Amino acid sequence: MHLRRAALATTAVLSVALLAPVTTAQASTPLRVAYTCKIATIFTPDPFAMPVDATLTAVREGATVRLGLSMGKPVLPVDSEFEATLTSSLKATANGAATTLTGAGTVVLKPNTPVNLPVLKSSVTTTATSLAFIPGALTVTVATADGAVASNCTPDAATSVAVPVTGPSVTPT
Repeated sequence: MHLRRAALATTAVLSVALLAPVTTAQASTPLRVAYTCKIATIFTPDPFAMPVDATLTAVREGATVRLGLSMGKPVLPVDSEFEATLTSSLKATANGAATTLTGAGTVVLKPNTPVNLPVLKSSVTTTATSLAFIPGALTVTVATADGAVASNCTPDAATSVAVPVTGPSVTPT
């Protein structure tokens, strides 16, 4: 092959490689938490159990790590079918730093039927390549045109999970 053709071919291959989008695989870490929840009303209903099978991702964007928590499909105690806006808030720590993950979405609730809780999101500033994640209190608010009712949930036991941080590493300065 002529040297000029080889140089042109190499330049073309390199420019395509440099322009191709770089994707980072997001590792999902399973997280199981058993919650006991109380509905915040004047009628003080009995507490209910709400096991959560969640998955957690931690993706680096510079010095910031974006957390995403898919909360799974628990069954909420409802006695009829209706559409509602679910708003969830989870207090947690990541490597000892307090953070609150939040999310909202519209769902149709049905008796004795699992429902997708909204994906919760937050971010923390860290150079760590792994996070010790400890979930805490969870609040799930069900809102309709008639009003809103919150369920305040506490973990039955302390839970901690190591979550790998994906994305390019950051060198501390």
